[in-house]
Amino acid sequence: MAAQIEDRDIQTGIEQAWHGLTNVVECVTRENSGIDYEMDIVPLYIEGKDGEKIETSHRQIRSLDDYLPIGKPVSEGYCLISNGRIWDMADEALSGTKHTVVSAGTVEDRSKGFITVKLDEAFQAASRNTEPFFNLLWGHGGNIALIARSSFIVTVCSNTFAMNLGRKGKDLNLSLKHTKNALTRIEGMEKALEAYAGVAAEFKLAMDSFAAQACDEENARKIIGGVLAPVTFEKELTVSTRTRNTIDRMVQLYRGGAGNNGENLADVFNAATDYYSHESSGGENRMKQFVSSEFGTGQRMKDVFFNVLGNEDELGRVKTRGEKVLLALKD
Repeated sequence: MAAQIEDRDIQTGIEQAWHGLTNVVECVTRENSGIDYEMDIVPLYIEGKDGEKIETSHRQIRSLDDYLPIGKPVSEGYCLISNGRIWDMADEALSGTKHTVVSAGTVEDRSKGFITVKLDEAFQAASRNTEPFFNLLWGHGGNIALIARSSFIVTVCSNTFAMNLGRKGKDLNLSLKHTKNALTRIEGMEKALEAYAGVAAEFKLAMDSFAAQACDEENARKIIGGVLAPVTFEKELTVSTRTRNTIDRMVQLYRGGAGNNGENLADVFNAATDYYSHESSGGENRMKQFVSSEFGTGQRMKDVFFNVLGNEDELGRVKTRGEKVLLALKD
């Protein structure tokens, strides 16, 4: 299945995800999330001589609603941290902080779980609402500990789980292994939340900085053209029809895309974000567009625009390149 949501898995959220399989609810709670089932660990046996059952040193996690296994066998020292316990840990760490759980569920036959949280103290950056998310990710019967990652991606399937799990940086450093100590270690999660708030604040600062820098349409076209021109441009001094059309479309979004007025660098960045989130793959195949936007070329290009706009020297070089692109387009 493309979304990698198995028959025993579920994704509950406050809005329908791209895969169309979301259990949509007004408010995601532990009770309606679909992941709050009892779990235990039972011994594994092998058959010995004369059919004798011999207990091994391995154990198997299982859910008690269907009595089926979850994940791979584990060692005797493995400590089960149930989905419900993880939910309680998150709830305790978030106590006193206004927040909304936007998605929760399991993937890969219940062997991996996730909770995505958005702080209700969501900020506006460059006069547009931004939604960075705090993702809790964990595994059962494998090598995935309880991990926290900040991201602009809501976890809704195996693909987004893997994307958020692979996103490493200095912003979050929470990793609770399946040991007895993990059952009481709330402090690490609280520190992760503090770091999350710092990342959100840094993004707001950058976006507000973009909004404070005026940028008329000519300069917006230079920036967009300078970023989009192929690596061979300096040698060939030609731009393809497709690149020309992309520049024109992004300039349109700069002028009148959602929340844009065609006035500043924030409008340029928002134009790039809108284009690579919704249009860069043609718009007909929703899955293809989603993968590009969050994992592929679309995501990379959004990062390129953000980095260019945030670096004065690089922005100058891109604009100079863009001037040459505009000249080539006139020929």
